[in-house]
Amino acid sequence: MTRHSFIVFLLCLPLLKGCAFSTPLQNPQIIQAEALIQNGKNKEAAAIYKELAVPESELQHQFRLLAADALMKVNDFKQCKSYLDKINLARLNEQQRNHFNLLQAQLNLSLGNAEKGLTQLKTVQTQFFDEQTKIAYYQSLSFAYSLIGDVVQSAQTLVDIIPYLHDKTAQNKHYETILTTLSSLSASELRTKQTADSGELNSWMALARIFKLDSALVNEQLLKWKQLYPTHPANSGFLTHYAQNYQHSFGQARIIAVFLPKSGAFAEAANVIKEGFAKAYKLAKQNGQTQAEIRFYDSTKANAAALYQQAIKEGAQLIVGPLDKKEIKALVSGTELTVPVLALNHVEGLTHPKLYQFGLSPIDDAQACATKARQDNHQNALLLVPKTEQGKRFTTYLSDSWKGLGGTIVNVQSYDEKAENFSQVVSALTKQATANADVILLNAYTKSARGLATQLLDDFTTAGLPVYATSQVYAGDTDENRDEALGGITFCDVPWMFAQAYAGELSKSNLQQSWQKIAPSYLRLLPLGIDAYNVIAHLSELKSKPYWGATGKLSLDRQNKISRELYCAKFVSGMAKPLNFASDNSLDVMPAVETKTQP
Repeated sequence: MTRHSFIVFLLCLPLLKGCAFSTPLQNPQIIQAEALIQNGKNKEAAAIYKELAVPESELQHQFRLLAADALMKVNDFKQCKSYLDKINLARLNEQQRNHFNLLQAQLNLSLGNAEKGLTQLKTVQTQFFDEQTKIAYYQSLSFAYSLIGDVVQSAQTLVDIIPYLHDKTAQNKHYETILTTLSSLSASELRTKQTADSGELNSWMALARIFKLDSALVNEQLLKWKQLYPTHPANSGFLTHYAQNYQHSFGQARIIAVFLPKSGAFAEAANVIKEGFAKAYKLAKQNGQTQAEIRFYDSTKANAAALYQQAIKEGAQLIVGPLDKKEIKALVSGTELTVPVLALNHVEGLTHPKLYQFGLSPIDDAQACATKARQDNHQNALLLVPKTEQGKRFTTYLSDSWKGLGGTIVNVQSYDEKAENFSQVVSALTKQATANADVILLNAYTKSARGLATQLLDDFTTAGLPVYATSQVYAGDTDENRDEALGGITFCDVPWMFAQAYAGELSKSNLQQSWQKIAPSYLRLLPLGIDAYNVIAHLSELKSKPYWGATGKLSLDRQNKISRELYCAKFVSGMAKPLNFASDNSLDVMPAVETKTQP
């Protein structure tokens, strides 16, 4: 249960009923205040109770308690504490003191004092509560246990609620909450924590363990479990439905932990990603599309495995990050993954059922460049790449992509990025080229690309060859004079770069104030941050249904790596003119950006 859910459950308790006030309920101010509370106008109700609590009277302390209750509902913890501190407990009856303890516990939990809040919750006497209030209280207690990392006791408290649930829908939702709570434990922890004293919780832990198995083994083990526990409350239509849909529902994660560094080599990149992520989350929050809580963790403060365990103990149901490849490797090797991870980079050869990898992979750039050129019916390619480690990688990526699409590499030539004249490079490129070369695949940044493009046009062998480039050729802004030399070059980039391809409140034009202060080399990390949040709601179905994101048309492969199909454009008179996605023939306009509702 999230802190938001906790507040909802606890603050919906019927205070007047629970406190049994001997107040003149015909008082019009009290009637007005209660009506306001019923309509969710707690701030206005608090103002009335605060006014009633000013004069000394027999009911002054009861009104202070009512004011504190209303203030808690609007998360005004400072004023709530102020009113609780003024209350003389000797002036409250036993039921009112019981509610005072509830508010004190809620206040401490809201301020992060989990241990103190739990201690206070244990002093509450539940015999004063009706059935619904008991449910709310025990759910709050379960949440308190989860805050201190006691998953077993949290689950046990949830199990204790089952006898009070009579509605089928509520029962099924509650059973799912129990399994979700236990899912944060590893299979080995679930096994070792099953004891003779655990009672009914043992059967739930045994059930949770089954959903840790390979999917091919689940049905067989569920059959054995049903035979072992024939009268178990979950052994009904709930389990059949849950087993069919037990894949992690990422969009329902109520607490999302984001691991990003605040210092070091990746800090600047991390800040841009964080800004994009936060903007996407804020928009979803404003539109009522999520109730999730986002918590940012500094990944430089602890090793990845320790940070992962800390986040889980604090309630995280999904981890976004790390960004550094070394940290991603360390996370997978250093701990058992029980909660899914959406890493913000790609590590070659690394796979895990709970690990999803998403980043601006250069492989996607190379694949889009090659796909677009092949889509335009080119066959025999000349490769032009920088004489750098990046150039070596792009030679591999472009060659593999081109050959995989049935194309032929005629020649590969590297160039010095610091050079001012590229005539010798172009001459060397064409020296061994056969007459049937019909395309040039280029990896170059804007400045080098301009010099190369001019030289390619001046050489009679290459003057008529179309050039297809990776995204690095585009600086991301418009300068017709500067980019005039790039005329005719086709390139593929993240859709966010083009108004035609990615519209809406998170479009490049609407975020102009944000991206103008970002260094060009980090510009594409802003849409990566946007997609890192927005794709969460789509992860469960991404293998079968692509998501049109800010960084591309996103899909998930068998290794849980998110690949991006890029959007292509062509330089015309110094301006980038949008075309379509790399694999498309006709003009393809991006649909309205879809952000799934996250409960």
